[in-house]
Amino acid sequence: MQDGRKGNVYAIVLLIALVLFILMDVQANTVASISDQAFYMRVISAVLLLLLVCLYAIREPSQKIISYKYSFFLTFTALIAASAAQFIVEKQLSVSLLIETFSLAYTLYYYIPIMLVTVLLACAGAYFTYKKNILLAILFLVIAFSIFIIQNFVFQYGYIASDEMVLSYYTLPILANHSNPYSYSIASTMYGMVKNPGIHITLTTTNQYNSVMDYPALFFLSSYPFYLAFPYGMTSLDKVITPLTNAIWAFLLVVVLAFCLPKEELLKPKFALIVFVALVFLSKTSPVVILGSALLILCYQKLDSRYSWAFIGLAVSLQEQLWFPCVLLLLYAFNNTGYKKGLRMTMYTIAVFLLINSYFIVLNPVAFFNDVFAPLNTYIMPNTGSQIGYYILTTYHVLTPALNRLFELAMLLLALFFLYLNKKELVGLFSFIPYLFLSHALIPYYTLPALLFAFSLYARGRKENRGWLRGLMGTVVAKSAFYAVVIAVFVLCCVAIYYSHLAYASTFNITITNQTMDYNGTAAIYSAELHHSGPVPNAIYFGVLGLSNWTVYSYGFSLSQILGGNKTGCNSYSCVEETNRITLTWSNSSYEIKATIPSNSEISYIRPVLYTGAYYYTPNVIYGGRSPLNAPPPKSATTLR
Repeated sequence: MQDGRKGNVYAIVLLIALVLFILMDVQANTVASISDQAFYMRVISAVLLLLLVCLYAIREPSQKIISYKYSFFLTFTALIAASAAQFIVEKQLSVSLLIETFSLAYTLYYYIPIMLVTVLLACAGAYFTYKKNILLAILFLVIAFSIFIIQNFVFQYGYIASDEMVLSYYTLPILANHSNPYSYSIASTMYGMVKNPGIHITLTTTNQYNSVMDYPALFFLSSYPFYLAFPYGMTSLDKVITPLTNAIWAFLLVVVLAFCLPKEELLKPKFALIVFVALVFLSKTSPVVILGSALLILCYQKLDSRYSWAFIGLAVSLQEQLWFPCVLLLLYAFNNTGYKKGLRMTMYTIAVFLLINSYFIVLNPVAFFNDVFAPLNTYIMPNTGSQIGYYILTTYHVLTPALNRLFELAMLLLALFFLYLNKKELVGLFSFIPYLFLSHALIPYYTLPALLFAFSLYARGRKENRGWLRGLMGTVVAKSAFYAVVIAVFVLCCVAIYYSHLAYASTFNITITNQTMDYNGTAAIYSAELHHSGPVPNAIYFGVLGLSNWTVYSYGFSLSQILGGNKTGCNSYSCVEETNRITLTWSNSSYEIKATIPSNSEISYIRPVLYTGAYYYTPNVIYGGRSPLNAPPPKSATTLR
């Protein structure tokens, strides 16, 4: 971090920008998927955030750069305000509904005060521990924990169980039957729960959904005591297990934050830290994300400890989203403590990972590595949470695996810069950036590193040295070699996207034209023409997202539509889509597609999507018969992107 008061000011400015960015992302994904204007605003905000991060990473910026920092931040803030105004006008939203959307106000009314009290009590417990008054410290911690339990079971009784929680829950009987959760699919069980509004299914562009464990073993092992104590099916998962694990891991996170802060900071805890703690819960994350946040902070703060490898080993055995920040921490150890200690930490970390996961690796190494080492699956349905990656995907049209390569190359580039800059507090920021380049990202991907960055602002460590890489840069040859590697990685990013676009253009010759939408009082009727020329995939899948009065309707994305019905697909010129599979034939170059979307009110926007495997295509938004304020009138055809 830059020295002096100015460096602290810049850090706070960037912290506020991160808070605004995450708050904007909490409930805006669906709106941005449907509204082009909202989507472009979020892309621009991501670019501005990247510029803020880059400027923050400069150790001693000039006065001109300093003025740019504030200019970017003000522009960033104005952009978010403009987005809010657009949602009010374009979607006919009220101000109160907008506030509820962006801050999840239905829990915020009582959550922040309880969080504040709990953090202060935990800080008091940590302070009296330093003072050797153990009994008083225990009293404060017991009171804090009691408040957390009451908060989760009285005020927020019942969380939404994610598909990850469901997979973890059913892993127990899978293991009891001597089956491997990394190769045994519970697709039929998951499908039986699709109509449960509390279960969110992760759909893929192969028209399937995740039904095998795809996280390291500690992900489900950490929840086993709760599953064993309450083996009563989905009711206990929704109403007992999820809120209980949330409460316990959240309290653990608060205690870790308190005990990792310097003693003098405990008497004046910063509110920004509490805001970031609240974001972890307000994002509807799974309990394991909260546990991962606690582990990540321990890894960061205890990096100089003799047993730091144990914390890092547990973190990488819990969730793949923790891998990159842990790699950066290991690189920092290499850079500052010498290659011997860094190598020893890395070996011990790998040993912990293998120890926890060895049983499942032995059972089926191929299944384990395919599931776990593809944590951000190429074929997961894209969303606007990855602003830059999704923008490339839907405007320049590339194959989805290309974005995975871009994501990996971005991490490599950031690792090189991290080694050169040798600033520990950049771990959180640099772990934040790569997810902007994926095709699919969720709020937890951003809250994990953002919370770490917030903590790093108040955790004082030893003064950093230049690092061995910075020392090597004293020679012209070494400096030239470093710059050559950085340029090569950047060129690879550009090449990967360019040639992926050429591959897409030559193998996916499909467009949608002449879109129309009508409303008959009970359903929205979407019609369009699909055209193709040259080689095309044998079959594609069709989906629609619609928005009406802030209610999201889906057709094609609904699993009951995907797996229901008895049609095998559309193989004639005229077809009414019922199972969302379209079979293409060489004898026809165009098809009429039609979708009926039940709705008790008129749908304002519809975003159609075609996808199959590595291919994902969406034309422009189509507006309904009664367009919202300032929206274009209905049109019979749309101009393709």
